[in-house]
Amino acid sequence: MSKRRQEIIDRALKLFNEKGFHDVSIKQIADSLSISPGNLTYYFTKKTDLLKAIQHQLIQETSIDIMPSGYITLYHFEEIFKSYSQIQAKYHFYYNNLQYIFKTFPEITKSYRIITRKRFRDAKLLINYYIKTGRLNPENEKINYAYFIRTIWMISVFWKTYSLMTADTFRDSPSQLDILWSNAIPLMTEKGYHEYIEIIKFSVSEVIKS
Repeated sequence: MSKRRQEIIDRALKLFNEKGFHDVSIKQIADSLSISPGNLTYYFTKKTDLLKAIQHQLIQETSIDIMPSGYITLYHFEEIFKSYSQIQAKYHFYYNNLQYIFKTFPEITKSYRIITRKRFRDAKLLINYYIKTGRLNPENEKINYAYFIRTIWMISVFWKTYSLMTADTFRDSPSQLDILWSNAIPLMTEKGYHEYIEIIKFSVSEVIKS
């Protein structure tokens, strides 16, 4: 990717986050870079092309290995969602406009659905690993991991929308990570819960150090 193309993507992302996707024009992006609109459209003919490029970059940055090789603890679960939280902060205009984007741009929707299906499959593999290693209980009439995965996905993807809608509504609003863990705790074995407690202790100690 050329340096100029990346500069345009970065500036468009910055302006979309600051002003909203609808309120930023190709000319505004070009002006902010001190280039002509014609120069910009050499790389991106229209805003939709910029949106596609931003989504591609977003997907690349969220390609954390859900099911890595080797020994995996429950801390990996926390790492995944910390990573997704950072991505949502960086691309918050995208997550704030998901409904509009999916209704308006079918090609973008299609690529998002493909990567989401892959993540669901990888998440199931991770769940199976945690069951096999004694950290999570096996599925039964009270535990449905397909529902659990979808719940976690919804919390992750729509957290920014939830935060906007409930701002100043609750005095002690839990963090995204707190809610994610609260959904996982009932599924844990004694071994898994002990590991979770150690993770929390470690996280608290890191906060104190910082």
